[in-house]
Amino acid sequence: MIFEKTTLYCDSKETNKRKSTIILLNIILNSLLKWFAPILSFTTEEIYRLILNDNKSIHLTKFIEFPKSFNNENLNQKWLELIKIRNVCNISIEEKRASKEIGSSLEASLKINLDKKLNDISKDVDFSELCITSSAEVFI
Repeated sequence: MIFEKTTLYCDSKETNKRKSTIILLNIILNSLLKWFAPILSFTTEEIYRLILNDNKSIHLTKFIEFPKSFNNENLNQKWLELIKIRNVCNISIEEKRASKEIGSSLEASLKINLDKKLNDISKDVDFSELCITSSAEVFI
């Protein structure tokens, strides 16, 4: 696993959030390498050998079989809605950046108005992290 040595935000190594992120990044890296192996054969081979510290060839390995439990339609629908909210926030942020009121999204403090349904979906979401801003408040 190549991502074990990297720091994700400022989370300590013991947090579940950091461990989950590292596992997900490794799954993504492994999948992308195998998908691109037929096209970028030498590059993917070299990367695969570097991360495994092994002489095993990527071209002799099988694709990852994802568990059926990874298919969660409710979670998928939730994130589709959250991405829509984030896109609207990003449009507002870009308008402020274009008018030179702020320089980056980290200078923005969001005030987000949601209806009851969207508020219920997003009650455990940190919008300042999702939208990469300094702060975010949600109102109904």
